[in-house]
Amino acid sequence: MQHLEGVAVRVGLVGAADGKALSTVLGCLAGALPSSRDRPALRRLLHATGAVTALPEGWLSCPVAEGAGIAVEVPELIVHNTDVLVAAGALEGEAANTVAAALELGVPVLWVLPDGAVRLLTNRFWRVSTFPVPEGDAVWPALRIWLAAGLSPPPGPPPKALLAIEAGLRLPDRLMWRAHRTALQLLARDTRGAIAADPEQASWGALYGPADALANAYADRYRSSYTIVLTLAALALLAAVMGLRIEHHWPVASMEASCLAGILALVWANTRLDWRSRLIQCRLLAELCRKQAALAYVGRSLPSARIAALTREGGLDWIGWRFAAAVRAGPVPATALSGDALAVARDRAAAVLLHGQRAYHEARVALGRQREARLVRAGAAMFGLTVLFVAVKLGLLAADLGEGAEQAGLVAALLPAVAAALFGFRAYAELELMVQQSEHLVAVLGEAEASLGRIDPAAAGAARYIGDVFERTAAEMLADVAGWIQISRVKAVEAG
Repeated sequence: MQHLEGVAVRVGLVGAADGKALSTVLGCLAGALPSSRDRPALRRLLHATGAVTALPEGWLSCPVAEGAGIAVEVPELIVHNTDVLVAAGALEGEAANTVAAALELGVPVLWVLPDGAVRLLTNRFWRVSTFPVPEGDAVWPALRIWLAAGLSPPPGPPPKALLAIEAGLRLPDRLMWRAHRTALQLLARDTRGAIAADPEQASWGALYGPADALANAYADRYRSSYTIVLTLAALALLAAVMGLRIEHHWPVASMEASCLAGILALVWANTRLDWRSRLIQCRLLAELCRKQAALAYVGRSLPSARIAALTREGGLDWIGWRFAAAVRAGPVPATALSGDALAVARDRAAAVLLHGQRAYHEARVALGRQREARLVRAGAAMFGLTVLFVAVKLGLLAADLGEGAEQAGLVAALLPAVAAALFGFRAYAELELMVQQSEHLVAVLGEAEASLGRIDPAAAGAARYIGDVFERTAAEMLADVAGWIQISRVKAVEAG
């Protein structure tokens, strides 16, 4: 639970600030932070090397080293990794661009004027806005409200899925919960190995691992539940039809009752244990960690505004807050990137975000098409056989062979139950939709790889462009995650 109780904040500094004025600003900023339950907030100040000589008590100095001839990249690194930006001096030239970039990302800016006065900027149109900019003593109450909205935990208790992740819980892989995977394997065998690269950094792997494992376990339970429900429903219908045609009713009636009881038990378990919501929560956190692990290599963070929009509904606010807390408490950039160091960072980020994911989605496209095609053929075969046995029944009736016609009619009545189960599986699995999503992502990832190949790591400004490629790609992938969440929310396991 300790990860759910602490508060961390990253403050960036650009420009040359007077030591006394900066100390005053940081002291007031510390007072505006939301209080932690049992420990003080972790306060980090990111700044260019040599820009700060002394810090007030409770602050950690986190300088970002400047490489030769690439000082312009330092503000870029700072802006993309802070919760509050302190801009000292006149807002002109590069300083004005840095402040504009921060406001575009939704990062509030404390502007320390040359005379020591402080203003709070939160709107990128502040120069032409009709609303006054908070200044002096009015800055800190306004900033406190802003920080509390982003740094404080959401109201109410944490979701059980998040508590399970924090506790490192592992769910047993029982045979029953492999039903969905087995059904897919019967349609088209997946012979892939582990092709998706996992986050390597300890800070992200420690959170990604439990979230990913639980997401897979909850997915098995949720998806296997509807696969088993569809199978039991088909068996119940088969038993009901057969019970009308045989003399001994108890065996088939018992089978029908058992199937219905199994359906009720699975629906109750899904409602009681909420596997679908837990799947969404764990998968979202795992995917956020995967993308942040890649962006961290190139000194970027996922935009907080996009995370807030993604986690605003459906009880995901705790997931968004936990991820944001991990970003703020995680490693800070150690150096500006250029040349060989940038090339290494680019390749590591691509291994996590691009290569493994592209291989995964390319394989999912191929498998999805095979499975969808075979389900369509199986459904068509059931319909064709139904028509055939109805025709046989009519022929036998015309030949006055009543007993044979009755048997053919029984088979014709049983086949639609199998066809209905196949149709229901297709509807729930949504293989065609998954293929379309994967095709889109393959195109996005391919375009990103091509863009990276055209950027020379030794060129001036390369770090910025490479970071933009990864950030844009991560945003596209998050849009896909958002669409998957919307679809999953309406796919409940039901008895009817």
